[in-house]
Amino acid sequence: MESNFVDPNDSLRAFTPEQVSALMAGVGLRFHGQRGTEPTISRIRDDIKAGLISATEGTIDRAEVVRYLKEQNIRSDYQFDLTNSNRMTGWPWGSHHTELLGHLAAAARRYWGDNYDPLDTSTAPTNATVSEWLQTKHKVSRTMADSIASILRPDGLPTGPRK
Repeated sequence: MESNFVDPNDSLRAFTPEQVSALMAGVGLRFHGQRGTEPTISRIRDDIKAGLISATEGTIDRAEVVRYLKEQNIRSDYQFDLTNSNRMTGWPWGSHHTELLGHLAAAARRYWGDNYDPLDTSTAPTNATVSEWLQTKHKVSRTMADSIASILRPDGLPTGPRK
């Protein structure tokens, strides 16, 4: 199956509620509807019915998505607002994006963002945990998932069992 992953600098003008929720969660469009995105899809659909967000023929205009997210103070991993010239990607490769870089970013957010305390190594996930999550939730091959887990592991972090 061909991937419909949307590059952060794409020029799509409208999205379905499923696409909005997948992009907000930082996953590729071929994974929309995966576990974890259903509450967002439901909220968007409910907000369409309530008139909080406008949709035409099942799609939501990009500008309307930007307005809605700002108005509702909803965080999104995907940059819908292409008019913001000062936006930061947070990654050293700038605007370059691939589906695997998206998976790497999702794993970094999930396991190394707010959950990891460098002063407490017991908060660090094992490579096996990160790899299994990538394989299960993002359908990444085992070899690639193991590689991503290793790349994300902080330098100097001790290996072995957690204490």
